[in-house]
Amino acid sequence: MAAKGGNAPQASGAHRDKRYTIPTLSVDLFATVFETLRWSFSHMILKEYRGPLEVGATFHGAFTFPNRTTVGLFEGKVARADTSKQLLGVEFTWISKEGFALMEYMHSLRPEDNPDKGDAMRVTMNYPTINWSLSGMLLGEYDPPDDVKPDMQLRGIIRTEKSQESGIFTAKVVRANPVRRTLALAFTSLSSELFDMLETAIKKHPPIDM
Repeated sequence: MAAKGGNAPQASGAHRDKRYTIPTLSVDLFATVFETLRWSFSHMILKEYRGPLEVGATFHGAFTFPNRTTVGLFEGKVARADTSKQLLGVEFTWISKEGFALMEYMHSLRPEDNPDKGDAMRVTMNYPTINWSLSGMLLGEYDPPDDVKPDMQLRGIIRTEKSQESGIFTAKVVRANPVRRTLALAFTSLSSELFDMLETAIKKHPPIDM
């Protein structure tokens, strides 16, 4: 049996050359962190946004606050996209239980006369998996920066869709496709938490034969 944590397990036996599409994994590559004071329980406004999201688009992300260990997960829908001012207005369509509790606590600390003086929410956008295995994954909705090249090492967090479960990984870039907006990664190490999470998902869902 492959050891938990450390180097990524080599695909073998029943897991060799299998790809899994369920559940969808949500991947945070620690790429761009947006900070915003303009947030509420229903929406937020991100500044200095230069990405491809347009009005009506939905996406997943994560948020936290300074000196807080809890991470909130969310699903958002773009309500406003102002490219000239680099502003993105987002309506929350789902917030995790832990995230909502965190927002309630941070809201209680805000100055009543000037809520914009409270702590800034730190927001990252996550990428969904198209397929994945114990050896790597293919991400969608990814617009690769120019400096992302094959064999480049990346580090990130994987969460199951709409769940607080998470695990840390490191991986090397196999291929970035800006036309299809995909990123293929090969794991180089998995945390024990992530190994357990992926193994549990494999046991619950049948693979797609390749």
